[in-house]
Amino acid sequence: MEFSRWQIFKLTAIVGIVGIASLALIHFIPTPPSKVVMAAGFKGASFEYYGRQYQEILARSHVQLELRETAGAIENLKLLQDLKADVQIAFVIGGLSDAKRAPGVLSLGPVNDQPFWIFYSSNQQFDQLSQLKGKRIALGQSEALHGTWLSKFSAKAA
Repeated sequence: MEFSRWQIFKLTAIVGIVGIASLALIHFIPTPPSKVVMAAGFKGASFEYYGRQYQEILARSHVQLELRETAGAIENLKLLQDLKADVQIAFVIGGLSDAKRAPGVLSLGPVNDQPFWIFYSSNQQFDQLSQLKGKRIALGQSEALHGTWLSKFSAKAA
């Protein structure tokens, strides 16, 4: 079986185009990293617990997840915003920030619900948040007040 010059030319052109396209795809669309760093909060916290679960899940796909111990959600958000930090993923409490306060930080969605606990010392029973109007309340760390939902809550409570 003999091949004509035209058939050899077409086969060579097809192999060449496929080869160039493959090299271009490899160069412009890199493979996912095999190591990722996640800011996960302090030891014993729920963020660390969920981080360990993700560590096991990603290990099945041969991706090493390094958990970085932090002080919590506020520091996690700061690490995501810091271009010099080597943190690519972090757990952050929903409503802590928004696109205006943290440009370039993208959310993949909620992992779990975060309860909003209210502890009080009183003989009076509270059934609704509106009953706290006029009462003195503590809302946690002052840095946390920069969060979107918490700042709205503190403004209404004042």
